[in-house]
Amino acid sequence: MQGSSWNRTSILALGFLMGFTLLGCTTQAIATQECRDIEYARCEASVACGVVEQGEVEACKRFYREQCFHGIAGPEAPTAEEQTLCVEFIEAAGDKAQESLDKEDQQKEHELACTVISAPWKTPKCAFLRKDTSSGGAQGDSKASN
Repeated sequence: MQGSSWNRTSILALGFLMGFTLLGCTTQAIATQECRDIEYARCEASVACGVVEQGEVEACKRFYREQCFHGIAGPEAPTAEEQTLCVEFIEAAGDKAQESLDKEDQQKEHELACTVISAPWKTPKCAFLRKDTSSGGAQGDSKASN
């Protein structure tokens, strides 16, 4: 009889321990799907900048699907409107990079578009991707980089 009591106590203790362990196993990730949408847009747009080859776009997306389990670096998830504006901005930069590719008279436009694609968090439209989006130093940095 005492053996069965010990087993129940052990099982109960083990259950509590597992419950606390599982509760502690969280990534505390913010906006994982939003991260994926942005990174997928960057994978596609990066082709025109020579960063990703056309045949590597799907591999790039698979990589960021896993990387985005950590979410965005910003303190909170973007609104739907912020998310849409950021993704559209990256896509437009990709279009501009493609249009200006190998055009000598549009080299600056191409470089600017590729800069946006490589670091969208430095732009006001995607500022929510930064850790610090307060009106302090980070905002000043984004204005300086535009």
